[in-house]
Amino acid sequence: MEASFWTGTRFFQGLPSEKIEAVSGLFTYKAYSKGTLVFAESDPGDHAYIIYSGIIRVYATTKGKEHTVDLFGKGDFFGDLEVIHPSNIRVLSAVAMNDTVLFEIKHEPFKQMLADYPLIKEQLMLLQMERLFLSNRLLYEMKFHDARARDMIGTLRETATLVLKDLQEQKIIEIQHQQITVLDPAYLLEYTDFD
Repeated sequence: MEASFWTGTRFFQGLPSEKIEAVSGLFTYKAYSKGTLVFAESDPGDHAYIIYSGIIRVYATTKGKEHTVDLFGKGDFFGDLEVIHPSNIRVLSAVAMNDTVLFEIKHEPFKQMLADYPLIKEQLMLLQMERLFLSNRLLYEMKFHDARARDMIGTLRETATLVLKDLQEQKIIEIQHQQITVLDPAYLLEYTDFD
């Protein structure tokens, strides 16, 4: 896979090219067809993942019903928490929303990578803090809204995330550091059906 993918991935920004090459060598390439389960609740958390292409839906199952927790796209890192947590058990499931290519890293090389590269460890800690902040915001919203509003909040967030990921995959927009850059304004005007 092209070197620009690794240099553009959040966790490796700031690392010299030779170190990026060494780190990328710890990952294994794996393709998943649409609808394939990457991992399920209660599975051992023995791999972390970076998405090269495609979209991954992470969800929880309650009383037989699936509830989407997050959607991840190109360059996103997921599945890492259970790899470093002592319980080492998946608390969520992950499925490929379309044909998807992932880079996987096993438990031991992952922990060694964090020990050898403090910059990557720092980026991972920042990511975990961001996820915790978003989770707290969601809990706040759920606490102060009725059931119907809570369902709408979850549905709107899921739909918006999916649309943004799709537009990014098509290179219509670019999302970096929580900022959206429009790469193809003409497409967006047609997409929104403005006259």
